[in-house]
Amino acid sequence: MKNLTIETKNAIPFLAGATADSLKQEVLNAHKALEEGTSRGNDFLGWLHLPSSVTPEFLADVKQTAASLRELCDVIVVAGIGGSYLGA
Repeated sequence: MKNLTIETKNAIPFLAGATADSLKQEVLNAHKALEEGTSRGNDFLGWLHLPSSVTPEFLADVKQTAASLRELCDVIVVAGIGGSYLGA
């Protein structure tokens, strides 16, 4: 995520005055804190460098587990707290 860009031209009409410009440094600081792992909740940043951190071995393990589940199970129930990263 070193080359993050945001197209804001369609959002600008909805922002008062120089709101977007006034938030620029805050956004840059937040991005830096995420990349350095110094932000609050930094123990939940496993998603930050996906999919580049997925190894072929990990993917093979996921596929093997999925094949086993398809063979052994008729129904799978996932009980979790919701969300995309913390879900199951």
